[in-house]
Amino acid sequence: MNVTLLCTRKTLDQYPWPRIAAVPDRGAHTQPVFLRWYCNVISLRRRPGLLLVHEQSLFSFLIYPFHSADVMHIRELFRSSLRRALSMESVSEDLLQVIDGISEIVVGAARNRSVLGCMNDIRSRYEVNVYGQYGHHELDGPLQSEITHRVNDCPWVKHKFYAHEEFPRQLREFVARNTPER
Repeated sequence: MNVTLLCTRKTLDQYPWPRIAAVPDRGAHTQPVFLRWYCNVISLRRRPGLLLVHEQSLFSFLIYPFHSADVMHIRELFRSSLRRALSMESVSEDLLQVIDGISEIVVGAARNRSVLGCMNDIRSRYEVNVYGQYGHHELDGPLQSEITHRVNDCPWVKHKFYAHEEFPRQLREFVARNTPER
């Protein structure tokens, strides 16, 4: 399975990504919906990171910190960070194993303005949590997971769902459709 990272111009310029020429539109391909993520640079406490937002459910997580040399390890960082975020949502181990099947990360340019607008809201939510309530704490794994859970636990009024419920539901549906019956 390939994951498509649809990156902002700033993200594409800042890191040496290997890029594909054109990413097909969502309706023009057969890639499972849970494999398309929007990606943007986020700076927290003067350290760079990546904010990843699921295209359809707006579920988000951080890869933090993230430096230019980490581009070579993006697949491992993506998988481990997504696993950590989903474990905070009590996702079962059999669903988490689907993430281990991610074999490649494909990078392209972000185009959906609606998702990009939501991504700006999500980035603000992370910044408020990091600088507001947790301003003097080190942004380590457990605290980062807690902040991610808080951000995903906010309702999306326009879309009428919670990201922390919607993305795991989509993941369960994908597994159910692609698991042979015994």
